[in-house]
Amino acid sequence: MSPLSQLWEEHTAHEFSTRDTEATLNTMVEDAYVNHVPVMTGGRGKDELREFYSRDFIPCMPPDTTLTPVSRTVGENQLVDEIIFSFTHTQEMPWMLPGVPPLTGAWRSRWW
Repeated sequence: MSPLSQLWEEHTAHEFSTRDTEATLNTMVEDAYVNHVPVMTGGRGKDELREFYSRDFIPCMPPDTTLTPVSRTVGENQLVDEIIFSFTHTQEMPWMLPGVPPLTGAWRSRWW
């Protein structure tokens, strides 16, 4: 496994498994940025990212979240993952679905 792949695996493990903001940030450069383009959430620099990861991202991850790899392309200075991101919408997720309340059993039973 390439060093870049190893670093990315460590990063995503801290985001989705250990759910540790500081460990996640330790895998990033000082001027890192995250930009979820469809909803414009994220941050620039470790101070903004610390706030984003500790307030909006890590604690707002549904407990059954799974990442299923589809493909990975690794270049000299970049890595591109295609994944299936699965979860049950049991809590608010301001980083992905801002303003969308979680799916409730009442809603599901009414529509199913």
